[in-house]
Formats: sequence, C-alpha cells, structure tokens
Amino acid sequence: MSVLTAKLYDPAFVHRGPLPLEGGSVVIRNNDVSTFLIDIDTSSDQWANMVSQYGDMKAWHVQLFDSLDGDVPLMSGIITSDRDEKSDYPAAQWTGRCHLDYLDGMITLPNPARAADNQTDGSHYTDRGPAAEVIFQLVRRHVGPGARPEFMTPLRVSSTWFDEPGTEVRVESRFKPLLEEVQQAAKTGGITFSTSMGADGYIRFRQCPCLC
Repeated sequence: MSVLTAKLYDPAFVHRGPLPLEGGSVVIRNNDVSTFLIDIDTSSDQWANMVSQYGDMKAWHVQLFDSLDGDVPLMSGIITSDRDEKSDYPAAQWTGRCHLDYLDGMITLPNPARAADNQTDGSHYTDRGPAAEVIFQLVRRHVGPGARPEFMTPLRVSSTWFDEPGTEVRVESRFKPLLEEVQQAAKTGGITFSTSMGADGYIRFRQCPCLC
C-alpha cells in the first residue's frame, strides 16, 4: 500500500505547489527511462487555481513521492502528455518520463565541443576508465554542463562517485544513441545510474549505491 503525492515545478524548476492527485502509478527501471501516470483531481479548487494561473503545463516537471510514511522520493520527470479529460469521472491523466529522457534522442559526437555537422571524418569519441567516471564524462560533455549550448540540458553531473565506480570500460563511439552507449558502459562496468531532483530543484545525474 502506498500514497502517491506530487510536487509541480515550472520549466525553470520553480516549485509551484503540490498537485491534487486521485491516484497514479510509477514504473522504475534500472539504467533506463522510468515512467509515470498520474490522475489529477480536476474538481478541486487547487486545480482550478493552477489552470487559471499557469494554463497548459505540458513539459513542466513533477516530483513524485510515496507519502504513506513520510515523503519517500520515487522519481522526478517531465510531463509528456496533454491533459486528457475523462468522461467517467472528473480527473485528468498525465503521463511522463524521468529526466534520463534528456539522454534519449541525443547521439554521441566524436568531439562534443564541435558542432554536430563539423566533425572530423572517421573520428570517434573515446574514453577509458572506471565505468562511473567514463559515463559521467560522456553525459557531462554531451548534455550536461560541459555540452555545447544547443545540446545543454538542466542535468547536473556529479564530479564524485561511490567507492565502487565499477570495472574499467572503454567507449569508442560515433553518432550512436547516447543513452544506449551509457547503458552499455554501465552494464559492462557493473554500475547503476539514475536522475534525481533535490529540494533546490536541481536535476542530478548520479550513480546509485550498490545494493549487493
């Protein structure tokens, strides 16, 4: 038994209050994009005020908790669906994806500092080292703080990792899906990664502690 609750954040990650929920579900995936589905109670005054003040909230962010016993963070993510009014009861259903979605759709660039259409023929992005270090650099340089402006996302990438950063891996990649390259390095190196949202509204790409 769990009690799903949610906080709403605008595109600038400013907290805009709790969402009035009637229910929902969360699917957590290791080293992959987790998803959520939430039912909004549109009969509440709180929802009416939100719609009046903010309008369409697609592409906003939510932070989801299991609040049965305290607020246990489950995931945070991006709202990907439009509001869809149901006819059988007064609720709107939203779907969304965790912030690993920022990796999905991006490709690896031989030299992330150069434009995608200005890469050297035959060159590859290469790196070798502990899996966590290699993955963090891959993400930081392609979609994190070290990326070109046109590819930079709100992801903050940790400069530290756990005492077990995984075994050594080697990446040699050219115009391949970034998420798949990160997943392969994590599988080879034996680590788990995810994204999380802090109380400050920052989205962090992080290594998860080993549960073995």
